[in-house]
Amino acid sequence: MTENLRSGEAFKPQFSIITGFSCVDFCYSGIKPPYYNNNFPNNLERRFPGGLVFTDNPFEVNLDGYPKVKLILQDSSNSYLNFGSDCFNLSGRSELLYPRLPYIAYNITEKTRQEKLSMATMHAAAVSTPDGRSLLILGDKGSGKTSLTLALCLYYDCQLIGNDLVLIHNQGNQLFIPAGTKIFDIREGVINNYFPELKNYIPNQGTNNPYENKISLIPEQIGIISGQDTQGLLSVIRVNLHPHNPVIKIYKGALINQEILRLRENLARYIKGLVTPLILDEESFGGYFPAMDSPELSEMRDQMIKRIIYNNFMYVYGSNPKSVAEEIIRRLSL
Repeated sequence: MTENLRSGEAFKPQFSIITGFSCVDFCYSGIKPPYYNNNFPNNLERRFPGGLVFTDNPFEVNLDGYPKVKLILQDSSNSYLNFGSDCFNLSGRSELLYPRLPYIAYNITEKTRQEKLSMATMHAAAVSTPDGRSLLILGDKGSGKTSLTLALCLYYDCQLIGNDLVLIHNQGNQLFIPAGTKIFDIREGVINNYFPELKNYIPNQGTNNPYENKISLIPEQIGIISGQDTQGLLSVIRVNLHPHNPVIKIYKGALINQEILRLRENLARYIKGLVTPLILDEESFGGYFPAMDSPELSEMRDQMIKRIIYNNFMYVYGSNPKSVAEEIIRRLSL
């Protein structure tokens, strides 16, 4: 098995998952093929930068320039993942692994994306401006990234590149944001307080936990258009929206050391396998996901970080996302 893992030549692909500008060919070793097309939630493809395509004939899909990796599935009582140069070996109980295959496929291609495409996944949001440039929106969980992104798109002619996850691309001397997730998961309380025109999307008039309960909104259904970054990164915004910030405040210039630490952790989450348990359901979670990092990839991400922190970086504080979005547009003369 060690030799097979190195090359993957002993196994013929049975189906492929295409996501994040990369392709994973799935092979079987003593495991029953899954009915992979029928067991996933609606709109799942929107939760992966670059989309998600399942096919048992990858020649039907234009894969020009898409790097490929091979993944060999094996049935086992223990869940673990290991890899060679271009082939991964995934073991575990098949009924628990199959629902996780799209997430595992996206995560294992992070190494390939960084090596061959100079792209890295980031927990952030991004919009394109009317002239085709991009705004990268950073912030901790619950800081208002989604709210600000929604306001920029609803009220100020920006278009959605991605919300929650985006791909950052080193291209020449510039950073671009070529793709991101295409769905809004927004808290009921935020809709009630700041986006009253979206209240009709709250089912059964809400729940008793409006902070934790989120509503999923499809951009096109609420009049938001998907956009592209054709001119490169214009500005980086680290946002903090909170009712205790009644006055909008904007500070220009990154706190260098602080941002280096934040961004290093953010850009390394997928290459280190931190965010993708192999098994995840209501009864169990776990499985070993190995780090795939290297000194060369770390240096590539450090170059991205330098371009982020020196690219018109600003800290933005406020409470109302619409008012904050208006002030950002004014400051950037858009």
